[in-house]
Amino acid sequence: MDRAAIAVFVSGQGFGKQADRIADFILRVFYALKTSNLKIDHNFYLKDFQLNFKTCGLAGAYDAILLDEGQDVNPVILSIFNQFRARKIMVGDRHQKIYGFRGAINAIENFAADQTLFRDYLDRLEELAERAMDMEIAACVKLIRRYGCDREFFQNLYEKALKNFHNGSNKYLGTAHSTKGLEFDTVKMADDFRSPRELLEQLFRDDPSLYRKYWNNCEEMVVLPRLELREVFSEMNDDLLKEEINLLYVGMTRAKEKIGIPWKYRIAPEYEIEVPKKLKDYNYIG
Repeated sequence: MDRAAIAVFVSGQGFGKQADRIADFILRVFYALKTSNLKIDHNFYLKDFQLNFKTCGLAGAYDAILLDEGQDVNPVILSIFNQFRARKIMVGDRHQKIYGFRGAINAIENFAADQTLFRDYLDRLEELAERAMDMEIAACVKLIRRYGCDREFFQNLYEKALKNFHNGSNKYLGTAHSTKGLEFDTVKMADDFRSPRELLEQLFRDDPSLYRKYWNNCEEMVVLPRLELREVFSEMNDDLLKEEINLLYVGMTRAKEKIGIPWKYRIAPEYEIEVPKKLKDYNYIG
């Protein structure tokens, strides 16, 4: 590992004066893991594989490499993916990016694809089979991918996968993260997602210049008509705040037929955002 590069990175995280000491500590921990003096986990051997990838002889060993969940990729995994000399396939949905809090990045945005295809129900069927550990259906999926099938056979197989997944229960309690990739006839949303109003208020708190931009001669409030929401949300630069919207989207799109949505998630005709007192005192927007 390059100590100088580590020190530069650490310094860029706001630890300028302590960068050298932290870099030394990171190296000591790394080599303690490397020599098995500390218990290793998945994160370590994945990073170690990335650092030594060029020496393992795998760069040209495969005709094609597929990376799933491209909207939520660990930078280390992306580095390994990019080092392969093979045809590359990336699968993902930018609207389902919800793991930024773990440091995941949206690799789809910078993936130069020669061709773009939309995910079909066969992928969903495979996910259900894997989650239910149904080896019979998983084997059928492989055969369908190789030889194809008619629509009736596929529909019957899909219904069987759903039945096996539910395992006799007609209710499933889960988070938006845990149900990602699944579908249900009826979904009832909890009220612990952030509402459009809460997201707007957070957006204005993070960027006070928006008060001036959208102020419309109302002394105490910034009034935002419904038609302006798309423009306002386009001002959002906080990736984690964007993921709050994606998380709500993921939860709502699990429903196939019916969905129960708390009133606070419904888009109002207009929103009134109160101007903070300190901004009014300094005549910030007047």
